[in-house]
Amino acid sequence: MGPRILFFTIFILGTPLFTVAQKFNKQAHLIDLHEIKEITVFYPSSRIEVVGKGMGQVHYDSASAISAQINADLIKERLHLFEKAHFFPLEEIPHMELYSLGLMELADKASKNAPLEDLRVTPTLFSMLSKTDTPYSMLIYHDGFVRKRGNMTGEMFKSIGIGLATLGNYAPIPVSNASNIFIFIIDKEQGHAVFAKKYEGEEIHPLKKKTLAKQYKYLFKDFH
Repeated sequence: MGPRILFFTIFILGTPLFTVAQKFNKQAHLIDLHEIKEITVFYPSSRIEVVGKGMGQVHYDSASAISAQINADLIKERLHLFEKAHFFPLEEIPHMELYSLGLMELADKASKNAPLEDLRVTPTLFSMLSKTDTPYSMLIYHDGFVRKRGNMTGEMFKSIGIGLATLGNYAPIPVSNASNIFIFIIDKEQGHAVFAKKYEGEEIHPLKKKTLAKQYKYLFKDFH
């Protein structure tokens, strides 16, 4: 290995992988959270992708199902933060695919820091929320990815190659996994969010309850 390649290898491997969190918390809530006396908390939707060697990200139903269940467990542990909370279980969601697509659309808008009034639910979500007996509902969406063994090594060498080609001006640090969680409180009458918060984190494993619990600690601190 030549000295220049060695330098870029040390640079990339020696660069710490910080957790990067982008937090959707710049806007004032449209409601005082302590005024919410009763709420329906829906089973979360999750989309986890696995990056394998020599291929792009592929959606895995099994990983997504595991992630959704972990999120559900973490949410149930926090229902006591509300005066009266009802949990809407998975088996009562009639159109899971449309439900997930609706939450994905909300998350996409939240990622772009859209105003709360623009975070409107789809007709499918609105129909589900309308059937509840509470004026507010909480929706949770989780996405992220993990890498298969061997994929990260290839990505590191790609970064080294880019660093060499750009004479060190640009050497991207690959991320091994990511976990992004979005929570929304929807006013049933208005059909849009009155509260929204996100935690988009790099180097957070999306299938480990301990790491997701740290994200939830931040996301739910407003309700204490």
